[in-house]
Amino acid sequence: MIQFEDDEFELPVRHIKLSNGEQLVSYVSASSTGDTILLEHPCLLNLHKEKDSTLTYYFTRYMPLSASGIITVNGNNIVSYTDVTRDVQEKYIRAALRYNEEVEDEEDYEEDSFESYESETPLVH
Repeated sequence: MIQFEDDEFELPVRHIKLSNGEQLVSYVSASSTGDTILLEHPCLLNLHKEKDSTLTYYFTRYMPLSASGIITVNGNNIVSYTDVTRDVQEKYIRAALRYNEEVEDEEDYEEDSFESYESETPLVH
């Protein structure tokens, strides 16, 4: 569990609902303006209803093919947003750190190792 030394310490981690229905949890950068919102390491919020009708959630990377962890969102695409609870904030931070480590590990792979693959199956149109 992440421990905060100061109870007053708050990160601007928000639960954001986009106009396309997607829900994100992300750190919102202080350099955001009214027209554009800068999200650092945003995670897609996935909701799952269990058989006993309880609602659970998990995070996945949002825009996993991006070159950096900073995503710019047009403010007009945001329907609503709110602060998250301390528990959700801690889970988000752990997920974002884990995804950031995965990206750094992927950069260590040699790019040409994937290009040398040739299919033995003929291409049929």
